[in-house]
Amino acid sequence: MSFLLYLKKICKNKQKSRELELENDFHIQENTTYFLDEKQKKTIEKINDILSKNDSFVLFVHKNADPDSLCSAIVLSSILKEKGKKTKIVALEKINNQSKRIIDYYPYPISYQYDYMGKNKDVFILVDAPDSTCINP
Repeated sequence: MSFLLYLKKICKNKQKSRELELENDFHIQENTTYFLDEKQKKTIEKINDILSKNDSFVLFVHKNADPDSLCSAIVLSSILKEKGKKTKIVALEKINNQSKRIIDYYPYPISYQYDYMGKNKDVFILVDAPDSTCINP
């Protein structure tokens, strides 16, 4: 299912129970890992551990966020919220026009600032970007 279809499904079913069933934890099913090498499997295990052990996440999108970055953050946020986690999506710089149209059509809360000096114990996740130079805090 594409990100946009998943996003559309989330928005249409906000008040209804979700049709998409998720596992109780973040671990991927064993039969989907046959194409991964051991290093990739260990990386996924580390990510699963972080997602499982923490309760609050800030998802950053890159500068001039395109729909790929924005929808990746929205889908990850939705999955984390379904698991009882707190999330916040942050675009520290503008999002592009295509992304603005998506937000206009499928409203989803996006913040344009984040208080780094607060005493939050958030886990930061940068989606669809190679490194932190893509966000300029």
